[in-house]
Amino acid sequence: MGMNVSIVADINERYFYRELAAVWRMVGTSTGGATKQELQPVTELSAIPCRVSVKAPDSDQDRTASHSPLVVTATLFCAPEHKLQAGDTFDITNKQGEVSRWVGGVPSKHSSHQEVSVILRGRA
Repeated sequence: MGMNVSIVADINERYFYRELAAVWRMVGTSTGGATKQELQPVTELSAIPCRVSVKAPDSDQDRTASHSPLVVTATLFCAPEHKLQAGDTFDITNKQGEVSRWVGGVPSKHSSHQEVSVILRGRA
């Protein structure tokens, strides 16, 4: 007997997803005949409940005693109904109100959730 997907979604929203994601996407804009790509917010994806699970570094070579890694990889989990795309940028707000910017890979959708590999760069 399977669990109803809407029940799983409700449990995820209430107990599992602790952060909020605002999605940004590259959009072509025209100015005087020239088209350029600009990062713009996706209005309908401005406050997605989510969870970011940070992976531990593989070895001591990935970190030093005085610095955090310059590249951090993680997995972002959220509800499956959000239309995420490869290359989306995510501003993640944690419970303390701190915001970090992550770049996403190809979303992997499941019946109860979706997962996106994300990278945070430039942390020191």
